[in-house]
Amino acid sequence: MNKIRPCPFCGGAASITRGHKDESSLALSTCVKCMECSAVSGFSISPENAVAAWNRRYKTTKQSTGGYGEHVIWLHDGIVLILTGPHLDHVDPSSLAWNIDAETAEVTGDGRWLSLNEIRDQLWEDLKYQALIEVREEGPFDGVIHQVGNYDDQWRPYGTTEGYA
Repeated sequence: MNKIRPCPFCGGAASITRGHKDESSLALSTCVKCMECSAVSGFSISPENAVAAWNRRYKTTKQSTGGYGEHVIWLHDGIVLILTGPHLDHVDPSSLAWNIDAETAEVTGDGRWLSLNEIRDQLWEDLKYQALIEVREEGPFDGVIHQVGNYDDQWRPYGTTEGYA
């Protein structure tokens, strides 16, 4: 298993946390939690996947300098729903040119990612105009809705969801 990196928010030490003592009671019961600020990774089936998710967040947060638009969407972390155009039509995520992170792919089987800005730029180039775009990231217990294009080219948090579980 990979070494757990420091917290991307406060730099504190983090450890694996299990949601239930009985591993069979809930499939998604393992996460990584910061011992200082209580930040957590998404819940995962295995400690290896929880550590991989935590370590991706470390990379994403520490390397990001471009603001909210540099938030990274990982295709395999849950459900990614992309909507665009005047009627918010569904976009097939496989139609986008995703970046690949080999280390993540080795652990999870899929290391495809894009920043929100890269998603915006690809879709606006294909559409030929500044359409409204929503990107919905949904995990088992919660989700985030990101939106761009209603008034300008800056991404904004638009809301939350209850997840798919």
